[in-house]
Amino acid sequence: MSAALTLAVLGGFDLRLASGAAVSIARPRKKAQALLAYLALHPGQVHLRDKLATLLWPDMESSEARGNLRQALGALRTAVPAGFRIEQDVVSLAPRRWRSMLRRRGCPLPGGVP
Repeated sequence: MSAALTLAVLGGFDLRLASGAAVSIARPRKKAQALLAYLALHPGQVHLRDKLATLLWPDMESSEARGNLRQALGALRTAVPAGFRIEQDVVSLAPRRWRSMLRRRGCPLPGGVP
């Protein structure tokens, strides 16, 4: 089994290996990060590519948005080779590869929760 990954999205985007080493994502970095954050919020759920393309590029033609989605998925697959299940029409996280955490940096959560 591959090493676990940790993803933090509140207070900034931070993707790390279990060793603590940072994982960098190539271009299109911001959209790839947004895509990864969205997928992490719905672990185990399969998402239609068309839906993801429309979500991330709502003002583009469908074919152009899907091309951009292919680039973002390619960037994620390069950064985390075994982290995703990517098929012709659907995308999902490979759940055993991920350990998701939501955290804030430098800001206490409401109610005094650290």
